[in-house]
Amino acid sequence: MATGPRLAADTEAAEWLKEALPESYDFVVGDLIPSHLSSIARIGDFGGGEEYPPGLVRPFVETLGRHTETPDRCWFCIWDGYGWIAGSVSVGLFGAGLQAPAVRPSSGLPPEALERPRVERPLREYLLFEGTLESTKELGWRQGEVLDREYPEGELELPAFSPQVPDLMWPEDRAWFFATDTDFDWAYLGGGGQLIADRTAALPNVTRAARADRVD
Repeated sequence: MATGPRLAADTEAAEWLKEALPESYDFVVGDLIPSHLSSIARIGDFGGGEEYPPGLVRPFVETLGRHTETPDRCWFCIWDGYGWIAGSVSVGLFGAGLQAPAVRPSSGLPPEALERPRVERPLREYLLFEGTLESTKELGWRQGEVLDREYPEGELELPAFSPQVPDLMWPEDRAWFFATDTDFDWAYLGGGGQLIADRTAALPNVTRAARADRVD
């Protein structure tokens, strides 16, 4: 889709992270949130490798949009180890009259996309996407298309689209920074004090303050 997120041609837009984040990962919050951001919130039930929790995406995007001058240009990092990117482990389908041999489903991205350079961080490498803040809801893969390609005779009833929460996200003006990980059941948001206050007010049951020097 023309308005949706698209793979960046290079990783230049993420070069600033090399200076803004530590070179090593010591499992404290400050390893994930750039130090120029004065306040940090921990957002529960918002883990990496998943879709946005029901009911959270609209207030989340609206709040972030009010606290950047560049909502029409944002950057999204997605870990390249997710099965829909790398190609998942072998699977086989059985039942409902179908007994198909096990296959390894291919990537949900075109082959040339897998050759793009990676954003390298301690423990992870990411593909970099760009798009509007609103387009974060369009990050993900078309699960049905991939498995229909592998099992054309299966007539599988699968979701047309499986969304993906970005692991790292920031606007062009770097007014805030969102970070999570495939091993987390939560996320962090760094920004100005008013952003964190607004975010907490919008979703008080899942948001609380965090400190950069803590394992939280």
